Amino acid sequence: MAKKTTKKTNTNGKHAGGRPTKLDDLFVKKLEEAFSLDCSISEACFYANVSRETYYNWVKAHPELLDRFNALRRRPVLIARQTLIKGFEPVRENGKIIKEGDPYLALKYLERKERSEFALKTEIDLAGNIKHEEKTSKEELEVLKKLGDALTSGAFGQTKKTNSEGKS
Repeated sequence: MAKKTTKKTNTNGKHAGGRPTKLDDLFVKKLEEAFSLDCSISEACFYANVSRETYYNWVKAHPELLDRFNALRRRPVLIARQTLIKGFEPVRENGKIIKEGDPYLALKYLERKERSEFALKTEIDLAGNIKHEEKTSKEELEVLKKLGDALTSGAFGQTKKTNSEGKS
């Protein structure tokens, strides 16, 4: 009597053969780590040791992964915003400054990542007229000026530069 064979099928009725998926917690964690550093899809796939095709198959089959990865890619922007805001005030412990933020670096990052909100805007019309618009408010400019004055006055442990005649 001849043996009767049956095809294995998965839950959606398709043939279950072929290479099994590598989607597991380790790969998801590696992708999440890469995306939390704002890596591109290619960089994240390289880091997790998966192909871009496999990545796209995973996010197609699991749209919640794509939502999570996109949310993680916003993390550096949020950290930069926090640094910018907290960067104007030094962190103090027992009256001593223990950490100074770098608002300039945070602002430069935001100028590139959030152009619509933070980048400088320059327009040139057909007549050759140049219009330069800064997105920084008058209040922000005043705070930046005060910070610059404080830095040059030595308020943050720095001293004024003097010329050879001892004048600043």
